[in-house]
This record gives sequence, C-alpha cells and structure tokens, in this order.
Amino acid sequence: ANAFNVAVGYQAGENVSTGVKNTLVGGNAGDSLTIGNNNTALGYLALSTSVDGDSNTAIGYKALEDYEDGDGNGNNTAVGTNSQTNATTGENNTSLGSHAFGTGVLTGDNNIAIGNNSGNALTSGSANILIGRDAGDALTSGANNVAIGQEALSTQVIHGQNVAVGFNALRVQNVDGHGNNTAVGMQAGLSVTTGTSNTLIGSAAGDSITTGANNVALGVGALGGTTTAANNVAIGVSALNANVLGASSIAIGLQSLAQQAPSGAGVMHNVCVGEKTGFAVTTGVQNTLIGGLAGDALTTGDNNIIIGHTAAASAVGVDNTTVVGTTATTSALVHGLK
Repeated sequence: ANAFNVAVGYQAGENVSTGVKNTLVGGNAGDSLTIGNNNTALGYLALSTSVDGDSNTAIGYKALEDYEDGDGNGNNTAVGTNSQTNATTGENNTSLGSHAFGTGVLTGDNNIAIGNNSGNALTSGSANILIGRDAGDALTSGANNVAIGQEALSTQVIHGQNVAVGFNALRVQNVDGHGNNTAVGMQAGLSVTTGTSNTLIGSAAGDSITTGANNVALGVGALGGTTTAANNVAIGVSALNANVLGASSIAIGLQSLAQQAPSGAGVMHNVCVGEKTGFAVTTGVQNTLIGGLAGDALTTGDNNIIIGHTAAASAVGVDNTTVVGTTATTSALVHGLK
C-alpha cells in the first residue's frame, strides 16, 4: 500500500516504518517517528521526539520538539519558533506564535495560545484560551481561563475560572484559588491581586481594585477608585469613581455617587439611581436617591429618601428626611393611601 510519506532534510523521518501520510521537512524533522500517522513537521527538530503520535502539525524551529504521549494520539498544532517545544503528553492543544506554550512542560489538554509568549509556562493546565502577547504567560496548572489582550492575566499561576479581555486586563491578579473574576476593557481590573468574584466591564473599570471582592462595575471608570471594598454595584461612566473603602453601595447612572469617599472602611448602603444622583455624597450613609440629579448636593447626610428629577434635600448634611418631588410639584395623587 502507498505510504504517502514525504521527508526532506538531514535525517528527516529517518525512522518511519509503518507510519503513513507524514510530511516532514527540515533537519531532524520527525526523525523519531516510526508508526505515527498524518503528521506535518516543518522546521529544524520539529516533532523530533514523537514516535507514535498522530495528526500533529509542527511548523517552526523546535516546534513540538519534545512531544511524545505514547498512546498514538496527539492532534496538536504548534506554529512558531519554540512553539510547544517542551510539550510532552498534552493533546488537542493549539499554539501560534514564537514561544507560545514555549517553556512549560505541557501535559494539559485543549488549550489555545495565540501570540508571542502567550501561555509560555503552562504545564498541566487545561481548557485555557490565551490570545495576545504575554497573555496568561505565568499560568502553569490553571484551568478554564480566558485571557485576550496583551499581558491579560499575565501573573496568575495556578487555579482558574477568570475572564480577562483587553490590554492589561487582570494583569497582576494571582489568586490562591479560583478567582471567578471577569474583566473586559482596556486595563479593566488592572490592579486586582487577590480579589475575587468581581465583574468589571469598561475601559479602566475597577482598575484600582486590589483585594476587593464581589463588586460589579459597568462603564468607563466605574468604581475606578475602589481598592479593598466589597459588594458595590456601579453602572455608568464614573459611577462610584472616587470610592476607595466604602462597601455595599449601588450607583446606577452617569457619575452617580461619583464622590462617595469615606475615610475608613465601612458599609455605606447608599442606593442611587439616575444621572448624577447623589453626585456630591462623600460620607453620608443609608441614603436612597432616585431620579436624575436627585440629592445631587447632599454630602454628609444619612438615612434620607429623595425621589424625583432634581429633588433635593433641605441641607447638604440633613438626616432622616423624605422628599418626593420638587418645589415645582403642584399636585400629588396617591391611590389607595390609608
């Protein structure tokens, strides 16, 4: 039967015995293959260790050089200088770029690395998608991570379940456990170190968070000043932007609660919905402000309820008041009031 093997180069495919449909081009390319099938190796020492691997594609200097899983499987694709050069038994891995999966002794399966040095240190980690220069380049055993963008998730070593999309997204995170962080946008979650379960979407969203957890930021610069605080929701450009230590506030709207900034860590329980609602609140707590510009002059007042477009408190530091409507309100109708 026709073997359909092609070997070009010094000792290329020199040991092929029963293997078929292999294309081996370059000095010592596929020179250990004996029974492997359907392999393509192009470059010096490309796929030079595999004996029985099938359906591997190695293109570039030392691409898949050390691969040999011993079970006749493979299905790996490595393109680029030293791409998957130290991989040994991993299967169904795809790497494109110089040193992509390049240093780690890769045994994990179903990983994708695209970009120079992406996933460079990966060993036993599986099901990671790493796209961009240095994306996920410190990962070793971490699994189920998605990093897209230059230096995205580039410090995390082990564990997984993180999504970092954008230049420098989650760049310095290194959680000892599953992070469950999602950061989408240029430098979103830039400073997160050990914080967990944060969802940060927008350019520079939550970019100062370090150990804070369970925060949600949606919008450019949303929750931009927060470092260690937890349980905040900021939706809108610059919402809760100055908040560093305050916890458990909800701000929805452009610059809502933009200046909240207690001097120490504490639970705030402010709820603001509308453009610039509670804009000037600094240390006030337990306020509920609803409507565009509602309570926008309030600063230190506590436990107020202010509802209505431009509805305002009687003073910037007033406490325990309820305001519905404005001085322009001429009538009010509440059905069923008893």
